[in-house]
Amino acid sequence: MRKGQTLFKSVSIFGLFLCFCMALSLAGSFQAEAAPIKLVIATWEPPKASLAQPLRDWLKELEERSNGRVIGEISYGAMGPPPKYYDLAVKGIAHVTLVGVPYTPGRFPLSEVVQLPVTGEMSCETLSKAYWELYRKGYFDQEFKDVKVLCLMCMVPYDLNMSKGRDVLRLSDIKGRKIRASGAMHTRIIKALGGIPVGMSAPEIPIAMQKGTIDGNFVGVTFIKAFRTENITKSVTKIGISSMVFGLVMNKKIYNEMPDDIRAIVDDLGPKYSAVGGVSFDKDLHDGFNLLKGAGGKIYQLPPADMEQLGKLVAPMWQEWIAEKEAKGLPGKKIVADLYNILKGMGVQKPFHGYKP
Repeated sequence: MRKGQTLFKSVSIFGLFLCFCMALSLAGSFQAEAAPIKLVIATWEPPKASLAQPLRDWLKELEERSNGRVIGEISYGAMGPPPKYYDLAVKGIAHVTLVGVPYTPGRFPLSEVVQLPVTGEMSCETLSKAYWELYRKGYFDQEFKDVKVLCLMCMVPYDLNMSKGRDVLRLSDIKGRKIRASGAMHTRIIKALGGIPVGMSAPEIPIAMQKGTIDGNFVGVTFIKAFRTENITKSVTKIGISSMVFGLVMNKKIYNEMPDDIRAIVDDLGPKYSAVGGVSFDKDLHDGFNLLKGAGGKIYQLPPADMEQLGKLVAPMWQEWIAEKEAKGLPGKKIVADLYNILKGMGVQKPFHGYKP
């Protein structure tokens, strides 16, 4: 009887052990087969815009490196006007969004530094890397505190894209012209050059140029390719000044809830895709000029004396901007000097128009 009881107990213990092992195996199986994290990614730009392909490539690499544990779907221009996209990410309406930093004036005060009158003597890739370096130094921690920054990109330079009969051959030709400007910094630049800045969202510009509501658009020629305006833009005058700043950001809660290894992948992609975005802009600048020339458009360059005068006209903006930021307790002077030195260290001979720290 005791032998039988002992055998029964042994079988019972073995059975319990077997059940425990099966439970662990099933739990592991369920964990392995857990539903992937699905990201809703939103951009206001069309699918052929400069950052559209880098955005798709970023998602593809994240999907592959996470072994399919993260997947995503991209929405193009379906979630409202460009200024809304940062809040879409903050509120989690979209998990990842492309943000046009200048579209919400005052929200990203130190990021404005790369929109000051930097020159066109650098590539978009170079300025994008410099912007990421400033981010790495912690300058933008406060202004992006409500999101996870994925990557940062810059489009440089901005030129004058003019409609029919509104060619700008000399600096004086800008006076009195109605020119679309995106954000506070570009508005100040157009005013300094004698133009009349007009605010409107990017999709409105082609019709406004056709109707004569505006005479031109202060923008990079990547715009020509993105919105196919080669038959509307009749000339581009290269003044090579300022930039447009973009950020790809993620809802903070989504990021924090991701497994550690996936967060590490997301972090690792940041500097790479900041540069990739810049490279895409560089390519589309080239393509934009080719589209314009193919449609019979003209390309002008301001004379050297006018470019020197341009530097003098925008020079006060540097000290004004620094004073404004310092008055708010922000390191305006230091970030300007850091940007200048970063660009010089990257081989840019003349980083700024009208100012040298």
